[in-house]
Amino acid sequence: MIKAVIFDIDGTLVKGNSWIAITKAMDASVDHHLQFYRDMLETDGDGYEEAKKKLLDMWAKTGKNNKEFFTSLYDHIPLADGAKEIIDFLKGKGITPCLITGSTSLFAEIVAKKLGVGCYFANAMLVWDENGELVDFEYFKDQAAKKLEQFSELCKQQNLKPEECVTVGDGVNDAKLFKTIRGIALKSPGSGELEKIAWKTIGSLSELKTIL
Repeated sequence: MIKAVIFDIDGTLVKGNSWIAITKAMDASVDHHLQFYRDMLETDGDGYEEAKKKLLDMWAKTGKNNKEFFTSLYDHIPLADGAKEIIDFLKGKGITPCLITGSTSLFAEIVAKKLGVGCYFANAMLVWDENGELVDFEYFKDQAAKKLEQFSELCKQQNLKPEECVTVGDGVNDAKLFKTIRGIALKSPGSGELEKIAWKTIGSLSELKTIL
């Protein structure tokens, strides 16, 4: 019996990638953003901090690196087709929806509120100063491992067993969850590797109604 469904957010419940959406909305360089991100993943210590600082500095130069801008931007990122409908469908069946995302806690909070989801975990935290300016962010490099850790916390909170849960995602940071519980891959340009280990593969969220 399925008691809970864990959803990724970026590319699954919303359209696009929320991290890239920030840089695009600031009219900053997406190419530079992606390079800084790769540098963050490939280095530790001072190298990691330097790469993160470059991304923060790029955002700061736009004059838009404040909580008001981020909140407005996040609020305007569109939900994926059928996202609200499938959440309501699950709740109607007594199945608990939960969000586990590699995005920020602010974005997770906004998406959860839109969807009426009370349970969510995020792998990044934005740090603001007293004026609401972005000064830092906390980010877990091993997203897949962090998601698995958060899933364990979810099971404790909700008194769930892994076999009672299903996860839905579209990217490599969902892989460890897919190897732990039944995973449903949502087809996307980057879902190829995930599909190889998926329990099921779908082309749209509405297809979940025939599975769950």
